[in-house]
Amino acid sequence: MSVILQVAFPWDEDEDAVRAASLVQARELMRREEFIWKIILRDPRSRISGAVYLFADRAKAESWRAGLMARRGPSLEARIFEVDEAASLLTRAPLSGAAQGGAQALTIDRVNASNDE
Repeated sequence: MSVILQVAFPWDEDEDAVRAASLVQARELMRREEFIWKIILRDPRSRISGAVYLFADRAKAESWRAGLMARRGPSLEARIFEVDEAASLLTRAPLSGAAQGGAQALTIDRVNASNDE
């Protein structure tokens, strides 16, 4: 079952420096295969950055979280959530490939057909 790892952490650097560092990190991470995708988050007002990762399974997410915790320390908030794939696909979640072929997008026609029975 696919899972989401949600992380958040404070930062004290200049906003431009943080954005530049995010691009460098994203270029390095695009070659990694531990996660399916990552969305990078930032709130300049509160000076909190974060990310939402999609992993194929909990073990991969826990391993990634352990590495983040070791690097970022106690200021990192990190939670793992199981993905309700059937409901998420109905709301257009980008889960293709999440379950290695197990989850498929449900078109509205397929949903209506299943409700007609």
